[in-house]
Amino acid sequence: ILSTCGSNDEQLFVFGGVELLETNGVVKRKYLQDAYAYRPGEGWRQIADVPHPLAASASPAPTWKNKLYLVSGDDGTQVGKFSPEHRGFPNSVWAYDVEKNDWTEIDATPAPRVTLPSVQIGADVYFLSGEKTPGIRSPENWRWNLETEPKR
Repeated sequence: ILSTCGSNDEQLFVFGGVELLETNGVVKRKYLQDAYAYRPGEGWRQIADVPHPLAASASPAPTWKNKLYLVSGDDGTQVGKFSPEHRGFPNSVWAYDVEKNDWTEIDATPAPRVTLPSVQIGADVYFLSGEKTPGIRSPENWRWNLETEPKR
């Protein structure tokens, strides 16, 4: 659950997420960092892992110039914490380079969120609401032009 999907003109990508594991009737989350690409006619293949476990990043993952971007997300380091103990989610933005099959941390988002819907129109990506901390939705919306810095 909570994986992030994105696509370019040729492939569908699935990044990270959470696996639910039951032990003695107790369900726990295992945060994932594996990643996969699907190409019609060829099927699925594993690609470079996300640099650290990550779930519920902005989805779909924005795509620009053969890169897909994982914006914020939950790295699992604060499982079980809620406001006010929860420090918020990571503000990192990771770029996956499709041609090089590798990752680069490229920026910081001004509004780290999870379960964050995104809509991309050309180079502009609009981020709508999302959770600031577990169960607390944000009324903020913001825009990032992929050719420039993030903008609110």
